[in-house]
Amino acid sequence: MTAVSSVAYVPGWRHGAGSSAASEPASRLAAHATRAYRHYARTGFELIEQQIAEARAACAHQGWDGYSARPIEAMTADQAIRFALALPRNLPIPDIVPEPDGEIAFEWAGSGGRVISVSIGPTGKLAYAALLSEHSRQNGSEQLSEAIPPRVIRAIQEAVL
Repeated sequence: MTAVSSVAYVPGWRHGAGSSAASEPASRLAAHATRAYRHYARTGFELIEQQIAEARAACAHQGWDGYSARPIEAMTADQAIRFALALPRNLPIPDIVPEPDGEIAFEWAGSGGRVISVSIGPTGKLAYAALLSEHSRQNGSEQLSEAIPPRVIRAIQEAVL
């Protein structure tokens, strides 16, 4: 009799998949850990996603700021969500700020007066500006692709970690 055939049936476990009895509990534990990680890792994203949706709803019409602010378009909100999904999970949750030019800014404040703002528009162009110390500033623009450009990630990390 093999070890696999002596294992009792447990609902939810994969039986007969060619794995040993020892790997069944490990597989189940790994699956549970993955689900827990996804739950807690997504929580920050869900908060950001909600803030983006609220900004879009509040700023969907011309002049939402009482002056001549451009509306936040659906494509801009979609690009902001793409950016949020690509953010490293070890970053603090940013403030989401609608901008009068119709873009959405992600803003972080670190210790010692360090701040960074990353704006994104409908084409996925990222514009960033960071104040890292009294004598150190960074700014530039990059295009969002499958991942956030490393230069932008480094600037965010330097400002807030």
